[in-house]
Amino acid sequence: MGSAAAVGRRDHPRGGGDLRRHDGRAHGAAALSRGQLMNLAVRLLLSFALALSSSAVRAQAGDASAPLVLTGTQATYSLTVALTAGTPIEVQNVPADGRPFALLKDYIARRTDALAPTFQRATAVVTLTNALPGDPLYRFARDANIRIVDIEAAVPWSLDAPGVGLADQPTTNVAWGKDSDPPEGAVAPYLWLSVSNVIRMGDIIAYDLAALFPESAAKIGQNLDALKRSLLELRGEYQDRIFESGADVVFALTGDFVYLTNDLGLFVDGYFLKQDVRWTEADLAALTKHLRDNGIKVVLHEWEPSEAIQSAVRAAGARLVVLDNGDPGVVVDRALAPDGLQQILRKNLEAIVGAAAE
Repeated sequence: MGSAAAVGRRDHPRGGGDLRRHDGRAHGAAALSRGQLMNLAVRLLLSFALALSSSAVRAQAGDASAPLVLTGTQATYSLTVALTAGTPIEVQNVPADGRPFALLKDYIARRTDALAPTFQRATAVVTLTNALPGDPLYRFARDANIRIVDIEAAVPWSLDAPGVGLADQPTTNVAWGKDSDPPEGAVAPYLWLSVSNVIRMGDIIAYDLAALFPESAAKIGQNLDALKRSLLELRGEYQDRIFESGADVVFALTGDFVYLTNDLGLFVDGYFLKQDVRWTEADLAALTKHLRDNGIKVVLHEWEPSEAIQSAVRAAGARLVVLDNGDPGVVVDRALAPDGLQQILRKNLEAIVGAAAE
């Protein structure tokens, strides 16, 4: 057999020696590999333990890989949480425990460096800027993350999509109210107190969320349907009870609840808007007379007024009802309640019905 055929055979003149040296190197390499494998196994175990520890830390701090959407009000937070239930999308309010809308800009401005990582990780913010220009969330978020998407929840960016119904800020309209306080702005701010507006906001937010996260679009759609049903049932339940109780005519010492009264079809017989400390004896007497003469049983306010004002209401046989405008919201364990908006809507309706029934 020629040399070519003998290559690699032990009977080749030089094959045996070469092969023995090759065998020796192979055995040495195998022994060395076992040592290396032991070291590798130790390193792998340490790495695995470290990975488990890191996972636990991430689980406690929130999954940094989950899509993040930010909100700044109880209304946008509750709606976004409801729409993303059962999806990987994480919803976070800034700050977690909420702030009055008027103080939100100052809160964020003092913490821009601390909030920058949150803004940079977020995919979108849900804001009310087009309806309420004082909403600062998108402006600050964009400074930290030029790619962040603004989901405008009340007046959408799309020229084809309708927004919520906006109401003018009420003003004093009673005969004795010539020395009352002027409204603070042209547009009434608490647009989320209208169930119709809340449903429209849900439509707008859901549409943009589904476009941003198409893999969750089906679930978002299901959540939207459930949210609408629950809101319509809520309004239907209390609307009937309000009219049955005779509370469909009210008087208001605040302009905060124009969206609620409009949505429910309540007739506001009059507005008298004046800070407690500026009320005169003539104001108190005029209020009592007006309520008594017009048979009004329910008077709306945003806080518990002075005892003198409460006495003037009681003297007319009416009930003072203090409602919640949803700003800043419902805080539980130092965080906004996920369903805080729904709680506020129900609580306000129950308060009106309860006052009329007494």
